[in-house]
Amino acid sequence: MGQSCCPAKLNDISPVVAQCKDYDTIYCVGRGGFGKVYKIYHRGLRKFCALKVMRKSKVIRKNGVTTVMNERQLLEVLNHA
Repeated sequence: MGQSCCPAKLNDISPVVAQCKDYDTIYCVGRGGFGKVYKIYHRGLRKFCALKVMRKSKVIRKNGVTTVMNERQLLEVLNHA
């Protein structure tokens, strides 16, 4: 099976691992209630990925913390290959 673009779990990621300079933003795929999703290219892995950018204040204001955490747990176990 293929390797996920970002295989590390959120708690395992250090600030040194994921840096903006490692990615090229291709375009905005869509917008949602909490933020935007971008198609990006990971230079080191030479793979396209999706990056969801959310405003913490918006998630909290819209009572979306549980929704975001459930989505995170689901995405951790999926193989996007």
